[in-house]
Amino acid sequence: MSVVLDAINDLVPRAKPSPYAKRWWTTDLTRLRRLYTYWRNQARACRRRGREAADLEQKAREAAKEYHDAIRRQKKAHWDSFLEDGANIWQSAKYLSPGGEAMEELLSVFFPPLPAVIEDEERRPTQREIAMPELTLEEVEEKVMAVKAWKAPGEDGLPAMVWKQLWPVVGDRVLHLFRTSLRDGELPVQWRSAKIIPLKKPGKDDYKVAKL
Repeated sequence: MSVVLDAINDLVPRAKPSPYAKRWWTTDLTRLRRLYTYWRNQARACRRRGREAADLEQKAREAAKEYHDAIRRQKKAHWDSFLEDGANIWQSAKYLSPGGEAMEELLSVFFPPLPAVIEDEERRPTQREIAMPELTLEEVEEKVMAVKAWKAPGEDGLPAMVWKQLWPVVGDRVLHLFRTSLRDGELPVQWRSAKIIPLKKPGKDDYKVAKL
């Protein structure tokens, strides 16, 4: 793992988007802005010369409306797309309210207090041990390749695409790691922590919680 991270840190530059960049901006908005600016300047030039140009004023108003309506639509579409990624719900909470209040609200929703009285669970019959065949390289590779390439990464910060590309080199080591974990019945320390990701339910306004 450390070898992979060292290679990524040495060879892959980190993106540094400007905090002032409008990430929702599109080339279509640039076109509409130029069109709006053109008609606005034409109408303004006529007014300065003391001429009335109702047609230019109308075109400037129409271009302005189209431009600003497009901005509102694009901002909303970008925000909706941003929220579709469950990992971004935490960042969006920072945008909407002060940090302390946002965290308190999220904790109260996703981790409600335990009931005052917890009844003992009923005893369940113990199932017989099931023989497990040894894990194969093909099984692990199938699961690695099935993961969406650019979904939100785990604690290592590396998307699945990195592991897909490195699989011919690291496959045997990953297989050894899984086999050792299954044989000894122990998990590496890094596997014992989870990143809580709220996922929006289709057609509903609330979220469910998934662990990565």
